Amino acid sequence: MTGSRSAWWRVLAVLIALTLVAAACGDDDDDGETGEETTSGEETAGEETTTGEDTADEAASGDAMVAEVFIATTEGNQRRETTQDAMKAQLEEAGFKMSPDNSDAATLFGERGPASDFDVSLWATVGTQTPEYCALFCTKNIPGPENDNAGQNWTQTSVAELDEVLEAAETELDEATRIELYAEAQEIMAEEVVSIPIDPLPEIAIHDTSVVTGPIGPNPVYSLYWNLNEWELVDPSAGSLVVAGEQEPECADFIASCAGASWGVWSIGVHTLPRAYDQIDGAYVPSPLLAGEPELDTSSGQVVTYDINPDAVWSDGTPITSVDFEYTWSQIANGDDIYDTTGYANMVSVDSSDPSKAVVTFDPPFAQWKDMFGGFYGVLPKHILCGEDTAVADCSGEERNAAMNDGFEWSGGPWIATWNKGSDVTLTPNENYWGTQPTIPQVVIQFIEDTSAQIQALKAKEVSAANPQPQLELGAQLGDDPDLQVDVNVKTTFLEALWINMAEAPWDDKVVRQALAYAIDRDAVVGALFGDFGVDVASQSLIQPAAELYVTDAFASYTRDLEKVDELMTGAGWEKNGDGFSSLQWLLGLKFTDVLAKVADHVGVSPARSKGDPADGLEWQPWSSELVKLFVSRKAGVSEQSLLDMGARLAKYKKQYTVVAIPIIGQDLDVEKPVGWAL
Repeated sequence: MTGSRSAWWRVLAVLIALTLVAAACGDDDDDGETGEETTSGEETAGEETTTGEDTADEAASGDAMVAEVFIATTEGNQRRETTQDAMKAQLEEAGFKMSPDNSDAATLFGERGPASDFDVSLWATVGTQTPEYCALFCTKNIPGPENDNAGQNWTQTSVAELDEVLEAAETELDEATRIELYAEAQEIMAEEVVSIPIDPLPEIAIHDTSVVTGPIGPNPVYSLYWNLNEWELVDPSAGSLVVAGEQEPECADFIASCAGASWGVWSIGVHTLPRAYDQIDGAYVPSPLLAGEPELDTSSGQVVTYDINPDAVWSDGTPITSVDFEYTWSQIANGDDIYDTTGYANMVSVDSSDPSKAVVTFDPPFAQWKDMFGGFYGVLPKHILCGEDTAVADCSGEERNAAMNDGFEWSGGPWIATWNKGSDVTLTPNENYWGTQPTIPQVVIQFIEDTSAQIQALKAKEVSAANPQPQLELGAQLGDDPDLQVDVNVKTTFLEALWINMAEAPWDDKVVRQALAYAIDRDAVVGALFGDFGVDVASQSLIQPAAELYVTDAFASYTRDLEKVDELMTGAGWEKNGDGFSSLQWLLGLKFTDVLAKVADHVGVSPARSKGDPADGLEWQPWSSELVKLFVSRKAGVSEQSLLDMGARLAKYKKQYTVVAIPIIGQDLDVEKPVGWAL
């Protein structure tokens, strides 16, 4: 297509095209007449139709918009693909078609997710013990030019009432008030069905007690391996420990957009990047980086003072100072291609005048300040990544990325990490670490993506620990091996859900989203997946279980109710037939200005959002006299010849519904010609 993607002439053309589609389909009581007229043209179809019986059959069906659920998840993940299968049966019984739309993890989380290239997706978010959901659901965090594509609102959620509440919670420092705000936010989330919570994704931690001992157990933020420096070999002469890692990282520049996979942090970052706080047993505990609890001053705004442990040094012996805090903030808040700027964008300054104290001023305040300089980021060494003599403001993000992206061998944690791509991450002790020194000479985190293969490796004693995602029949696979200790944590920072792209039709309609929620027996799905681990009830909140003070049961009313599904869908203009729900009157019954706005938003020509060329994903089919007759029979004043002369063509958009593409003649719309196809 030619011309600007935001040109309003295209909106008018789309309006014409979609109105033709809707008018052609007619009223509910005209279905028989439509079938008769389509059938009556069979002789002409034999002479003029290039697609034969298929096209005629398609015309006879009314080319309706079908309520089809394309669910994207991680390809090869047995549990999630089984979840899709279970939902497929439930959804199709309820009247929705369901098709998988899966990709490998790197593509799904590194490319498709950030680009909102999905209709509905099944995956788990990872958070901390203090919720920060404006990042996921506020309009301002939809990835785009306004936030340098760093936003995490991949679902394109845009609800003004929800924005107001979540933005208030983001800056509210009083915990009791924040809990009230989050309760209100969850009611809005449930009413709007911004997404559908499924399960808490229990954390499974397994270790071989005949090989390794120590304070070993799940950590909902940093994984089973967060404190490897405190583990000990049962037989010290063994010399090394091999454990399983479920996913190889995409990159090791953990503040960059490429670092969306948690296992990058769990295999490298958590062992090498110093952080302000550790999160242990549901509490924030100052880490060895700090000399004590930071000072929070709210007398005029929000100022946090971090006292740095005087013993804290980088692996080259250089002291960790407030300049490193300032550098980390600057790289995140002002850099390009950053994964998430939440919280750091609220900082207006980091005073590094005293090397032993980092004084951070927030404006506006930021409630989750304890996640700063920690979480999945940590603190970065300015002297290594930029140089000692370069001003922080002049430090290059490209220089940082080049030094970190493919791995690095400096550290401010207990280990030095060597990333052997395609194989493992090998950890060796950082001899200059001032905290608890590792006693194990070497730990190899072996990449084993398949859960069953991890269990086999455990039983064969090829690895001595694993932190796998829970899968079907995991308990049966483990058997009764007395050496394997299995710990299960259900109060995790994970929340698995159906994440709904609210910018994609028909999911831009709240009623359709509500119907989807009523179509699924979430308890049955969760019980089948996790019953062996004592989890058989669906999550009723989109907030992770670890943040238990904030969790409500806002979604509890959404239990499987097929009568409710029918009521909602038919009330919204959808018809139910043997193939499920289809909408023969989409966009009808609206005022002209409302139709114009809906069409503009849907095809991405609104100035507020650009979704790319609407021709993407079209499957062209030849125009035929059968389809001409169908449209003309339902649109007074439109002749067969006029449609044929326009050269209109039939197209299926994303395999969901049929639209008409009409070539626009520039002079008709006061623009240069030819303009091209309008969809």
